[in-house]
Amino acid sequence: MTKRILVVDDHQFVRSKLKQAFELDNSYVVYEAGDGIQAIEQADSVEPDLVVMDFSMPRMNGLDASRALKKKRPELPIVLFTTHQNVLGKADAANAGVSATISKSDGLATLLKQVNELLETTH
Repeated sequence: MTKRILVVDDHQFVRSKLKQAFELDNSYVVYEAGDGIQAIEQADSVEPDLVVMDFSMPRMNGLDASRALKKKRPELPIVLFTTHQNVLGKADAANAGVSATISKSDGLATLLKQVNELLETTH
């Protein structure tokens, strides 16, 4: 069964690279949102199996969007993929319902591995 991933980042380049990596590597279906508000709207219609979320975005940041998504779907795994990993406390991410936090400097391979592990354990 094909898994649905929602990629949320305010940079189109990042979203397209992540979409390309997920679809090539793992045959996932990838949906995109440019900020936290779009993420909540997309999640309602798409019902993703997992969300990859940036932290710093206009209109609504990744932690606030994660909290809102978790209220609707507590089982939804959310991976925070951010350059601000050192700024965020683990407690902040955990309180927002984030399953894992990956630094963008760790690269796509680390993100792909984490996503695969989460999807294997949740479904």
